[in-house]
Amino acid sequence: KHSQYFPNYFLHTLGAGMQSRKMEEWYRYHDVPMPRLCSFGTMLAEHFFEEMIEDGGMRGINEDPVSDMYIFNPLGFLLFMNDDVCRFLSEKLSLNEWSLQPSINFRTGRLENMGQFYVAKLPLEKTHSWSLISTFGMNELFGISHNFSGEKCLSLTGGVIMNGLTDANITTSQKAYTATLRWSAGIYYDIDNSLLMSLILSGSDAQKLRFNIYPGFLKIGSFSPGVFIANTKEWVGGFSVRYCPVGAAVGTN
Repeated sequence: KHSQYFPNYFLHTLGAGMQSRKMEEWYRYHDVPMPRLCSFGTMLAEHFFEEMIEDGGMRGINEDPVSDMYIFNPLGFLLFMNDDVCRFLSEKLSLNEWSLQPSINFRTGRLENMGQFYVAKLPLEKTHSWSLISTFGMNELFGISHNFSGEKCLSLTGGVIMNGLTDANITTSQKAYTATLRWSAGIYYDIDNSLLMSLILSGSDAQKLRFNIYPGFLKIGSFSPGVFIANTKEWVGGFSVRYCPVGAAVGTN
């Protein structure tokens, strides 16, 4: 009720910080001049347009984009400039991004299957066969992961998902909201922390089921598409390919 800032530390400090470091390393790998500056510019533009869309055309003071753009995102950039921090989060906690496969619904023109999600794993013993796992984004899931056949891993999780926003009934200079939560559960299959399959079920009004298979799991010769099916406010299905930023989707009435 009084801690609306709490998710920002995970989504914008850890998540955006990790993305900025990955982007910097991508630019460096491809011999782009000033990779850190290029990463900062890319991520700044990405977050600016994201916040603009989420803001819905509102004019006036809104603490959500202000706190993200001026506090939590810069904090993430600074945090992930430190090699020791990156090494710890990468090697000890296996921090990574496990987002969905965004696709355009050709019937409605909407983007479907959207969502940024992150994962962290804490090994329970030296062989890393068993780990505690946490995935966070619009849902907060915790569970257990088991490595088998080398780097292949299966994870079972449970927790909560955000169902919507409601009046927090607290006195502030502007109206404050808090999240309403519902149950959620997920099954994940990854290889070397690269997600290949996810199934998420929940009691949410808008996201009852999401099943994603990522490129690399299904193979037709040298072709390996990603596919998804989701029950949001309607049934939607679609596919994606490795070299296109968005996929194609169709839905029912």
